[in-house]
Amino acid sequence: MKIIAIIPARGGSKGIPRKNVRFLNGKPLIAYAILNALQSSYITDVLVSTDDEEIAGIAYLYGAKVIKRPECLGADAVTLDPVIYHATCSCEKDSGEADLVITMQPTSPLLKAETLDSAIAEFLHGEMDTMISAVNRPH
Repeated sequence: MKIIAIIPARGGSKGIPRKNVRFLNGKPLIAYAILNALQSSYITDVLVSTDDEEIAGIAYLYGAKVIKRPECLGADAVTLDPVIYHATCSCEKDSGEADLVITMQPTSPLLKAETLDSAIAEFLHGEMDTMISAVNRPH
C-alpha cells in the first residue's frame, strides 16, 4: 500500500516569521514532522510542499522529497486543499497513485510516530474515508 505524508511548509509565515526553519531543541521545527513520518511503519513517501529554498534544503537534509510549490499556492489566502492536491498530483505523476494521503503540519513537533501509526492503523481498519486529529480544549 502506498501511503504518502505531505508536509505543507511555505516560507512566508506571518505570525512567526520563518517559523518552519527556526530551531527547537537543536533541530529546525519542520524536521520533527519529517522524522516522525519517516519513522512510521506505514508511510512510504514523505513529501514537503514548499515555495522556499531553505525549507527545501532542510527537507532534503532530513530525508524528505520536495514538491516545489508554485507561487500561486504560496499566498496568505490560499487554503490547504489546493496545496495538498497539487503535491498529491505531482507525486502520483512521478511514482504512481497513492492509496492514502496524510497531511502533517510542521508546527506539531510533539507528535510521536507511535501516535501517527496508531491513527493510520485505526483508519485502515475502520470504515471511514477521512480522519482528522483534534484536541478539545475550549478556552
